Parts: sequence; C-alpha cells; structure tokens
Amino acid sequence: MKEIKSDRAPAALGSYSQAVEKQNVLWASMQIGIDAVSGELQESFDGQMNVIMNNLEAVIEAGGYDWNMVVKVSVYLADMNDFGEMNSIYARYLQAPYPAREVVEVSKLPRGAKIGVSLTAMK
Repeated sequence: MKEIKSDRAPAALGSYSQAVEKQNVLWASMQIGIDAVSGELQESFDGQMNVIMNNLEAVIEAGGYDWNMVVKVSVYLADMNDFGEMNSIYARYLQAPYPAREVVEVSKLPRGAKIGVSLTAMK
C-alpha cells in the first residue's frame, strides 16, 4: 500500500492518510471544508463544499488520477436540506457517467463541518 498526499490539501487531522493506493485503486479519506493554506473551516455550506472538492482534486492528482477515474463517492451531510446545493457544486466537478454515490445525513461531523466527502478512484 502506498500513501498519497498533497500539500494543496490539509494534512490529516489524526492517524490516517489523505489517501492510499493499492493495485491502481485510490481511496481518499473524507475531506471537510478546511482550507489548506489557512487551516480554517469555511463557514458557509458552499464554501465548505468548494474547498472539499478542490482538496479532493489535489489529492487524486497527487496520485496520478483525475475526476474521470472516480468510481465511488460518499457524501455525509449534517443537514439533508443541503442536498440540492451539494449536488449543484458536485456536478461542476464530475460529469456523466457519474460515479456511484451515497448521500447520508449524519448527526455530527469533525470540527462542526456541514459536509464531508470521500471517494474511490481506479486507473
């Protein structure tokens, strides 16, 4: 297993990797809306979602992947009422045929985040 990391995304907040790769499959850990430069959590939902997608893009690119190689996305929302806004921003990064995806509402996310996203990509 190979660790994948990018300086363009925030460092892991605990004992995990930004992503790992094995046999041409990349698993990216959940990102929340933390800006890689300031280390601050964005306040607005759209700010968090845009930062998350930019951070995930940095991580997958560090492993030699791109959005077209993403096969599975997991989205964790603190409020399911944010689904429409999430989906609108998501569609700016991923295009048809879209990866498999689940979206679930959770009671709490790290640092009080409004959304968390993880993904799997294959070469």
